[in-house]
Amino acid sequence: MSILRATVRTSVFRRSFSSACQNKYSGQSELDQQKWLPVDPSFATTAIHAGFNPKEDKYGFVVPSIEMSTTVVLEAPGVSKGYEYTRYGNTTRTALEKTLAALEKAKYGYAFSSGMAAVYNAITLLSKGDGVILTDSIYSGTAELFEKYATRFGITPEFIDMCSDTTALERTLKPNTKLVWLETPANPTLRITDIEKTCQIIRSYNKDIIVVVDNTFLSPYYQRPLALGADISLYSLTKYGNGHSDVLMGTMVTSREDIMEKLFHIQRDVENQGFQISYELGGYGEFSIHALQYVPYGNSTGIKDQNGNH
Repeated sequence: MSILRATVRTSVFRRSFSSACQNKYSGQSELDQQKWLPVDPSFATTAIHAGFNPKEDKYGFVVPSIEMSTTVVLEAPGVSKGYEYTRYGNTTRTALEKTLAALEKAKYGYAFSSGMAAVYNAITLLSKGDGVILTDSIYSGTAELFEKYATRFGITPEFIDMCSDTTALERTLKPNTKLVWLETPANPTLRITDIEKTCQIIRSYNKDIIVVVDNTFLSPYYQRPLALGADISLYSLTKYGNGHSDVLMGTMVTSREDIMEKLFHIQRDVENQGFQISYELGGYGEFSIHALQYVPYGNSTGIKDQNGNH
């Protein structure tokens, strides 16, 4: 219960199961009246339709097909119908990436072969001599990736307490700081970092610092980091984004043009992409992501009520 309350008080739980239900039937909830991130009444519709329009499909299929072809016939040398080679993209991947971006009202979405692949590709946004500040409560796999590989490239990671020490970030920011990494709620500790307050501190120091938020634990249904000031929202789609334990995939969404350009080339050149069936299944998971959120909320509420009786 204390974790749940802390989450709400720090403006992280921007939407709850009760607010979703009350919004559907009566228009507004108690949480909405407390000036949280506005409830998006079209979230479910966006999840289902944003990435694919049946009217634009040649045969009118209502969900995107799995495109297995790797090679595309060009109309003329250097002239394509939108796709040139599957490593650069295809209709199946595009449908998923459009959906991912739309759910956070972002401009661009990118899918990778796993959550850790997305983390690794985020590291490639940096250069030798750059500094990175990470919350010390991040997923251990992420911390290990920075410690093992970022340091090889001459990138210096620093891990600090951004959850309870409100001045730690201000003391740690340096002229060479190029990226700040948050994960909130953290996996598995559920520690909370105030995204909006953290972004304000960073912007007052240097507006060009990239802020990445690993939003895997809440999904865009409850929390949209870009709306709170972050530059990149990162997910392991294997978790709530898919929800069926049959997809291994990671994603990043952003609205910054400079980041978009880098991620586009990283994704294309490194070939760190998933299987076509994963794009399709990942898309199916996004179709029902709003419904998947009700179960963990109900479970946590039940645990809270049960503990309250002791």
